[in-house]
Amino acid sequence: MYKVVIDAGHGGKDFGAINGDRKEKDDVLRMSLLIARNLRDCGITVFLTRDDDTFISLKERANFANDLNADLFVSIHRNSAPSSVDGVEVWVNSNKPPKSVQLGKNILDALLNTFPTNRGLNFGFPGKPDQNFAVNRLTEMASALVEVGFITNDGDNELFDAEIRTIADDISDAILKTLGAECNPTDTQYLTIKDGVWNVRNAPFGSEIIGKVYGGERFPFTVVDKNWYQIPQGWVSGTGVIVDGSLLDDSGGTFILSQPANAYIIEDKTREKTPKMIRMSKGVWNVRNEPNGKRIVTVVYGGQLYPYVETKNGWYKIPMGWVSGKGVINGNLPKQKNMISIKPGHWNIRKQPSLNSEIVRIINGGQIIEYTGQKENWYKTNYGYINKKATH
Repeated sequence: MYKVVIDAGHGGKDFGAINGDRKEKDDVLRMSLLIARNLRDCGITVFLTRDDDTFISLKERANFANDLNADLFVSIHRNSAPSSVDGVEVWVNSNKPPKSVQLGKNILDALLNTFPTNRGLNFGFPGKPDQNFAVNRLTEMASALVEVGFITNDGDNELFDAEIRTIADDISDAILKTLGAECNPTDTQYLTIKDGVWNVRNAPFGSEIIGKVYGGERFPFTVVDKNWYQIPQGWVSGTGVIVDGSLLDDSGGTFILSQPANAYIIEDKTREKTPKMIRMSKGVWNVRNEPNGKRIVTVVYGGQLYPYVETKNGWYKIPMGWVSGKGVINGNLPKQKNMISIKPGHWNIRKQPSLNSEIVRIINGGQIIEYTGQKENWYKTNYGYINKKATH
């Protein structure tokens, strides 16, 4: 199975390019999440270097992709220049690796479906053709850095906002073309597992439990029989699933799914009221299938809080799998009161308690965060306001 890393540039304290209240780090995260969802719908394993407003160093981004032994690395950015400058461009390594060149050309062609100004497929670094962007220099697979228009140009911004889904679709198609993979998402239906741990059985209403699935995980299903759904692992009850298209984020748009995540371990709907928690230290940390396991299930990010149910040889078992104690901070956890758990997916945090207010951060599901107040249907957090429908 192909593995692709989508890198949303900048993040956290690194805003990237700025145009008034508009920040590059926010635009590229929106775009990256859409690309990731598209590719996952096509059966591609996708990892994001960040899926919220987190600072990740360039070296960490490249090391992350190298450790995964990914097939492709695509870094999403927006450009900056005097306001009259517009257009799209793609940068690849100055050594012109054939697969990187192919990737860059395919993505550039895709962007030109929307943007009229072609600034070309470029090699190296602006003004320094013998040097390279760090993500193209340090990654060990085919890579490209993509400039999706100029954040300083009103025309490019209008196209970015009006056609963001089309642009994401086109970039996704370009990545599939480079991989030599095909996709027909309309032929496959997907479901999402509700928060908790749910049994997988050998048949509808079957007596034999043959596995478990976790809240936030997403699977294709082929058959529905009396509210039981057949996924690759077996049968799951409709009580524990949400079929795609039935979830909305706080602004009424499509609910974007992250890698498997949930806020509490639940067995047969029994919530653990006061879970033990860990905070992840700075960086991006692999979640593995078992302590010291070879298979990477997903990733978690510095600063996030997760409940854990077991420790073993310096590893912690969180809802998605096992994380090394090297990435864990045990101290300085917030008090248990005034805590909310975030549903699976990606959710907007806004400057004010209104759907019309500015989005100041995007937070990913599975976290437990502190709130400092409530106002109607909103929680006030240290980051801003989050709608209560995003929480358990």
